[in-house]
Amino acid sequence: KHYGVINGRCNREAVGAVIGAAAGGAIGSQVGKGENRPIAILVGSVAGAVIGAKIGRDMDETDRACIGHALELTGDKKAVTWTSADKRRTYRLTPLRGFAQQGVNCREFDFRVTTDGGKQTNRVKACPGGDGTWRLLG
Repeated sequence: KHYGVINGRCNREAVGAVIGAAAGGAIGSQVGKGENRPIAILVGSVAGAVIGAKIGRDMDETDRACIGHALELTGDKKAVTWTSADKRRTYRLTPLRGFAQQGVNCREFDFRVTTDGGKQTNRVKACPGGDGTWRLLG
């Protein structure tokens, strides 16, 4: 399932239902492996440092799953957007390029957050963890 990301929009409701159904389990059991993996997710404590402490705090697990799934499935220059649960923020992730790091195919992307206070864009790099997770590079 792509939860809309290949069409440019992450379906928060569907993503949240998948994560909610697996709540209580370890991240690895939530995301599964290979073809059976229901969804990828962004993990790691560096999220706040890379995308901004306030933004990192405001993001929930569903937002992080939208990021992970977009990195997993979306081609370069194809933006994916979604709105936060409280409708206060709009996120736009645009993969820019892939690159290899230590034999892993990583992604560089622009991550834009729009609030009533304006827009903030960060250029970010992330690598897959091999277990359905993506980790930001600090």
